[in-house]
Amino acid sequence: MKVESKFMTEYKKHIRVDVTHCKRNFNFQLYGSREMSLLAAIEFEKYAKSVMYDFDSYGRKPDKRKVVLDAHGLGSYYNKKAIPVQRKALTDALSTGESTLMEKEIVENVWKKVVPKEILEKTSIGFSKHSVMFTVEFHGSKQQLKQPLKTLQLAVDWAKGLHCADQD
Repeated sequence: MKVESKFMTEYKKHIRVDVTHCKRNFNFQLYGSREMSLLAAIEFEKYAKSVMYDFDSYGRKPDKRKVVLDAHGLGSYYNKKAIPVQRKALTDALSTGESTLMEKEIVENVWKKVVPKEILEKTSIGFSKHSVMFTVEFHGSKQQLKQPLKTLQLAVDWAKGLHCADQD
């Protein structure tokens, strides 16, 4: 898979996305491989464009901007601030990974792309920025397990292994 977006630059250890004033690095070490990092970067680019387009289109509609800010964990402090201040706070939250909604979207969408359908039905995934771990829950016919893993690639491999063991 190749970086094909003008908003992405590939380096030795990460892929950088710079879109709508949101800059973010997707480290190969965190995601477990270059391919996983690229998939996460693609999801980030799509989601950041969408969120910022929506926010900018609301202009002088404070109620709609408030919904966006609240969804990304910024509402209580930034709802009464000027629009440029709100926009800056939103781009910062998206860039630093502080938006739990965006993190959830990125991880779940990458998960859906790399895990086969029969495994998707048995699993769920989450990411904790504080522990820097991916957590996979597996609900098989013989076992129910929850496992924290250091990389997304390890999480995928673990889920595939459990699926094979569950079928035996």
